[in-house]
Amino acid sequence: MLGPVEIAGVRLTAPKPAVLLAMLIAAGGETVPNDRLVDALWPDRTPRSAVDNLRVYVAKLRRALGEEGRLVSRGGGYALTLLRGELDADLFGEAERAARRLAEMNDLAGSARAAREALGLWRGPAFDGLNLPDAARDYAQRLEERRTALTEDWIDLEFALGRHRDVVGELRALVTAHPLRERLHGQLMLALYWSGRRAEALAAYRAARQVMVEELGLEPGAELRALEEGVLRDDRLSLPRTGLPGRGPRPVPAGEEEPASGGRAGVEPATALDGGARVAGHGPGRPGRRRLRGGWWARVAVFALLLLIPVTQTQSAPRARSVEPAPALSPSAEQAPVPSPSVSHVRGLVGDGTLTVATLLPMTGDLHFFGAPMAAGAELAVQDVNAAGGVLDRPVRLIKADSGDSTNNIATAAVRDLAEAGTDVIIGPASNIVSRSILETVTEQGMLMISPSTTSSDLTSSYDRGLFFRTSPSDTMQGALVGQLVAEDGNRTAAFVAVDDDYGDVLVAEAEAVLARNDVEVVKKIRYNEDKIDFATLKRVDSDALVLIGFTETLDIMKHLRRGSRRWYLVDANLTDYSGDLPRGTLTGARGTISGGEVNTVFEERLRAVDPALTDFVYAAESYDAVVVAALAARAAKGDLGQSVAGRLAAVSGGGQRCTTFRECAELLEAGKEIDYDGLSGRIEFDSNGDVGEGTFGVYTYDRDNTYSRTETRVVRP
Repeated sequence: MLGPVEIAGVRLTAPKPAVLLAMLIAAGGETVPNDRLVDALWPDRTPRSAVDNLRVYVAKLRRALGEEGRLVSRGGGYALTLLRGELDADLFGEAERAARRLAEMNDLAGSARAAREALGLWRGPAFDGLNLPDAARDYAQRLEERRTALTEDWIDLEFALGRHRDVVGELRALVTAHPLRERLHGQLMLALYWSGRRAEALAAYRAARQVMVEELGLEPGAELRALEEGVLRDDRLSLPRTGLPGRGPRPVPAGEEEPASGGRAGVEPATALDGGARVAGHGPGRPGRRRLRGGWWARVAVFALLLLIPVTQTQSAPRARSVEPAPALSPSAEQAPVPSPSVSHVRGLVGDGTLTVATLLPMTGDLHFFGAPMAAGAELAVQDVNAAGGVLDRPVRLIKADSGDSTNNIATAAVRDLAEAGTDVIIGPASNIVSRSILETVTEQGMLMISPSTTSSDLTSSYDRGLFFRTSPSDTMQGALVGQLVAEDGNRTAAFVAVDDDYGDVLVAEAEAVLARNDVEVVKKIRYNEDKIDFATLKRVDSDALVLIGFTETLDIMKHLRRGSRRWYLVDANLTDYSGDLPRGTLTGARGTISGGEVNTVFEERLRAVDPALTDFVYAAESYDAVVVAALAARAAKGDLGQSVAGRLAAVSGGGQRCTTFRECAELLEAGKEIDYDGLSGRIEFDSNGDVGEGTFGVYTYDRDNTYSRTETRVVRP
């Protein structure tokens, strides 16, 4: 039930027997009339032989159950006899109740452990993959609601145990899977803030607000807004009168009566779990009357708050003292420090059980030369992942698609095809423009997109539902590096000739900021329209250094410039072989930058084994790393859907034991270790925006025949 339908560990792959079993389980031992079963098995068109066919499916189900007298015909229908503890949902309930009992005893560590055991029983969505009729669907939805509510409460227990840092990755996956649950958004903000990541906590609020506004047309609730205000003020999150989001009711000071009904303004009503327990929380479909006494999770939430936010009570409303961003357990809490579980205990979202990776890269169009090395890098990575055991005990599946370029619209059609093919992770596109054009479509489908080569700073703040990442550094880092090169070369004056678009804006601004700090005077900035260049303006450029920022039109610009003794600097979009286009010696000594670590000869040979026609290896390492880090995240999440993988990307790329291959990292995960994958492209360490935490760049120098070679490697940090 807690995933695909199985009997004694064997999955029922035939949908009709599985739906039949789901209907009988949902009835809880009561008789389900034949007509309801027929409607469930044939919702669109009932065949004449439906009743006879029903008997056939009942017979098949009886054989699968293997015991006489379990599935009986009774009163014009069928009933299934179930023994206590036979269903995984029963085991879930027992572990849930155990967590409740331990919390009643203030054994928070034991309660968290029991909650993790309960959540670990889930293998996917309830009755995963089945088209259920109303009665069984309602039953499945109730189970899912209990699962999500228990997950939220488990997060509060982890907070109380001082393990807020360890649940950040889990919370990212959860807010992606449940984007409208404000309590989860609030918990993510708290976890980030208490971990000293204030800027990321604010970014998490902005992402939550964007979802609420775009999906519902509503602003976030009062508690989430109050939490944002606390983070903005950096006031150590003083406890508001109504409590913090998703953390339950505040303690009632002596002498203050609790309202008889309705609760205080801004406090969410409590929710009944089985057994009558109540949980303070957010979200639709969770009615109930708020109460302080008798609700075990309410007491846990209050206890967590007492541990993390010491409260000074007076005759008036309570006033909270400040706490450190990364609090430890209170010495008076009578809880010994508990080692943090190192792997995810909340199983990720499972689709068909196979991680499907698709490359969406330019095989045609102006950027086709980028596509081949990136496609080879991705294919090689899939080979390495599968050689080391794959993901979820299955080989990773690879699909290849052409993204074209910005002059056509084939990428959008390709995304639809990839979604229908069950794609979980897209590697690509190569182009900033194409990435922006398909981002909404990709993320609406719940697919994760990791680009090996996009650098636009606009993508940092794009609304991506937490599903867009990239293994190449943003333009802000490249701009800073270009400015540093100009300053280091001893230039006292500099000029820019730059395309007048977002790409040019960012590179000029970042480079200019570095030049200003190094007392290099910018004497001229010429911005041009890519389609209409006034070449007359180029003759009046006079400076020690000239930074050329543009695309293929840079060739025409260079033909109209007189270089003289000036030093020229190029960027990734115009750094190319000009040996057949310019007079010999035109670019001697000119320098340029492209992101990426240096590709070693062994990697080059392995790439050529995949594609013997390769002559260039640009962004191949970034593409390889994108596949490997996605596969590691899927392993850590124990799920193959894009949302689960996205939620664990930050966790597997930073903060744990360093490892540099999929096999090595996978072995560490199996041993229960936290990992930090550092790949062929350099350190990754994704931040809350899906950007890499630092950028590795090659610095290239041109020789007399106007070809360039790598002369050094630089690492840039924001």
